[in-house]
Amino acid sequence: MKTPALLARLTKWRRITSWVRPWRLVSQRFIAVSSGQGRAVLRPRRRKPSLSPYPSLMVVLSVIILTGAIGYRFYNQPQLNVGTVVSTPIVAPRDGSFEDRRTTEEKRKAIQTGTIPVLKHDDQIGQQVHQEISRFIAQVQGARDLAGDFPLIAPARLSLRSQQYLRSSPEDEWQVFQEILRGGVPALAPLSLSGQAAARELQRYRQQVSASSAATLASNLTRSRANYQQALQQLPTNPQFLSRHLAPSTVLG
Repeated sequence: MKTPALLARLTKWRRITSWVRPWRLVSQRFIAVSSGQGRAVLRPRRRKPSLSPYPSLMVVLSVIILTGAIGYRFYNQPQLNVGTVVSTPIVAPRDGSFEDRRTTEEKRKAIQTGTIPVLKHDDQIGQQVHQEISRFIAQVQGARDLAGDFPLIAPARLSLRSQQYLRSSPEDEWQVFQEILRGGVPALAPLSLSGQAAARELQRYRQQVSASSAATLASNLTRSRANYQQALQQLPTNPQFLSRHLAPSTVLG
């Protein structure tokens, strides 16, 4: 049986151990360091690094195993190229054909580079073009004959450019030119720049000639304008021979 004195001692010992046990736990994590002011300060205890090699060994083994499992089928692939002799026989499952596009393209470029163009005369096409040119020249000559003689007067008295403009000018501008030949002084502002230049030359010509000479020129210009409009309708418009940059006045003279 436990005596009262023994029970009292056990109770006291339990109290002491209950106070010491937490202090031991704290002492394992912290160490006492003197602060220099006569009292101790608790700082965390530094843990020693683990020197166990097992984690690094496991990582190395994992990399080796994965590399061997995945890359095994690539290690045994032969490096084949044109003219390479294989170390092991390779049997195709069935017959077939394929196109070496790279080699084909290289040979095609080599042939194109060394090819010299050869031109061959086609008699049939040449005869056809000759006939079309002859037909075109005949039509132009017919239109020139229909347009009549040109220039109407000597270019020294009235420039060739002005005579061409007088023959092909619009009808409203022609009314102004007729008034100048009759001795009038119409306004030149409504005319185009080319028309104004032709009108000034025509005014100088009118001042140098008599009224009868001016009337004769007006009559000849009226007839030439009518012939010119008919010739324009007869003029061929084949774009292969008559360029759009070539003025009809140049073709008709």
